[in-house]
Amino acid sequence: AGGVELGCVRQPDVNASMTYRAALRNACPFPFAQLGRLLGAESLLGMERTFGLDRAPLIRLEVGPTAVLAISDSLRGVQDAALGQGSLIVSPLQMARAVAGLFSPQGMPALRLVDAVQRPQGGWEVVEPLGASARVLSADVQQALRRALQVDPGVYGYAARAISGGESGELAWFLGARQTEDRLLIVVVVLE
Repeated sequence: AGGVELGCVRQPDVNASMTYRAALRNACPFPFAQLGRLLGAESLLGMERTFGLDRAPLIRLEVGPTAVLAISDSLRGVQDAALGQGSLIVSPLQMARAVAGLFSPQGMPALRLVDAVQRPQGGWEVVEPLGASARVLSADVQQALRRALQVDPGVYGYAARAISGGESGELAWFLGARQTEDRLLIVVVVLE
């Protein structure tokens, strides 16, 4: 898109081998393009479904459109999809829920805007979330991701770039998590 190229967000150690962990830590896209090629279009579509990226999140709020078009079986189509450069349209809210699925033992949470609302006649009414939590990764995989993305004890982060059809031609994403004693806090920022 407009001559923009995706490279590593952070410069990897030139003396170290490029493992998937190092690629994740440095936000290097090339190993994931290769992984996408190995997995194929159907597996990538399955991952999008597993993490709920193929549908609007269940929340008591109007949300923007979600689009998942077929992933081309061509080498380029599969690689683009693996890098997040395919036809998938996701919102920061969808990504926040997916990030929670990476780190939370309960998996992707059911979303809620508020815990309770005050009734006009007094008292509080609990507002249950729509849907249910969904575990998407094993504890071992979650632990490996925690190790790869840890920036400080209990703090995890991932920054990446993506090419878009927008005016700037590029998006910057930051996905972060903070584990406290009693909860997991998630932050997702996208800059166009």
